[in-house]
Amino acid sequence: MASQIANVARRDWIAIALITLLMWATRSDHFASALHLADASWAVFFIAGIMGTRIRVALWLMINASVIDYLALRAGVSSYCVTPAYVFLVPTYLALWASGRWAATTFDWNAWSLLKAALALCLGVVGAFIISNASFYALGGHFEEMSALRFTIKVAVYFPRFLVSTALYTIVAGVVAYAWQQAQTIFRTRAANR
Repeated sequence: MASQIANVARRDWIAIALITLLMWATRSDHFASALHLADASWAVFFIAGIMGTRIRVALWLMINASVIDYLALRAGVSSYCVTPAYVFLVPTYLALWASGRWAATTFDWNAWSLLKAALALCLGVVGAFIISNASFYALGGHFEEMSALRFTIKVAVYFPRFLVSTALYTIVAGVVAYAWQQAQTIFRTRAANR
């Protein structure tokens, strides 16, 4: 029993390390722009949630996102998005993590679970998109002359990109997790049959 718990903990920490590295590789202009990778940050928070991680993992990921942004600013990336609205990235990311946690409550690699995960991902991305853009409009200091309706119409064109990139990273992570789970099952079966 203790070895099973240790294996689960080790697997979870390896997965957390991998998604943290994914965020570093895609959020940073150093790697992402050279490889033309979309930012995986939103997917990372959803994946952390669907893994069933505790809130401290979401906080760990938020700290990493802030450090990445700080380093990017120090390297000369535009500070246009760093406004008082930046603090609303906390509820933005929590919306994604919480939607993943909701999907994780009954997840079992069956059609119902996958459908629930897809719904959770969509709801999480919609919530995150609304929180991040509404706060940027209200607190960003760039849109005094623009109506809320005009701003909404202008930013709505970006929503599909956020949804698609989050979904694609999540699907790839799901395929890797499922393949890993199946490989573990095969190895355990072979070991038991020896």
